[in-house]
Amino acid sequence: MLAFVAALALAEVGAGLVAGQAWRLESQHGTLSFDERWQLHQMLERLRVMEDVVVAGVVATTLLWMALAVHNATRGARGSVHAAAVAGLAGVATPIVFLSLRAVDDGDASTARWLLLAGSALVLYAPFWATGRVSEGIGGPRTPFLRWWLGLAASFVVHEVFTTAIDLSDPQPSDDFGRTAMMFLINAVVVAVMALMAAEATREMERAIDERALTYRVLHDDANLRVRHAPVAEAVPEPARLLPPPQL
Repeated sequence: MLAFVAALALAEVGAGLVAGQAWRLESQHGTLSFDERWQLHQMLERLRVMEDVVVAGVVATTLLWMALAVHNATRGARGSVHAAAVAGLAGVATPIVFLSLRAVDDGDASTARWLLLAGSALVLYAPFWATGRVSEGIGGPRTPFLRWWLGLAASFVVHEVFTTAIDLSDPQPSDDFGRTAMMFLINAVVVAVMALMAAEATREMERAIDERALTYRVLHDDANLRVRHAPVAEAVPEPARLLPPPQL
């Protein structure tokens, strides 16, 4: 998972360099020639295809890790079954709802689009919130999952608002290649910070699982030891009954 996140940061850096090259050529010549626009467009589109593949890998590995962590917390660390069921439902429903909201987005700069972006970012919080509940239930922290989601939401918003609309094959007069290059590089930093937050959350979750499982193992072994060495109660003879004196 962290390898995919690192690859995503590198892809953002590459896209920033391409946009920066477009800004440099435009500053030198006043405008981009057809060949320059086409070559830069091809490079940026290849990076965007790579980004899509890497993002799919990030999503798949993140959900897989969350599923395994919740399973280990429930089975090995005796976590709440109800919290695990909620986390499983969130992991299944979140991609479906998110893709449905993205399909409705028409890309226009309108209030409805901003609401869709906000709704999409909030939908992404569901699996992090549910996994954080499972972590809290076994004695782990919940805050790292919130920070993980904040990094993801910030990267998503920066990508959708500042970088996804640029088309180097048909640049518009309003396009600012310098600003776009800067936003690509800023997003790379945000993704790198998100990787640190993800590493912290996974490390804390695994630590909580190991400590809780060890506690149950120690208690189980102690209970078995007590039962094995418990003294066997000796049979106490019943007191002899006094017979009545014989009748003369």
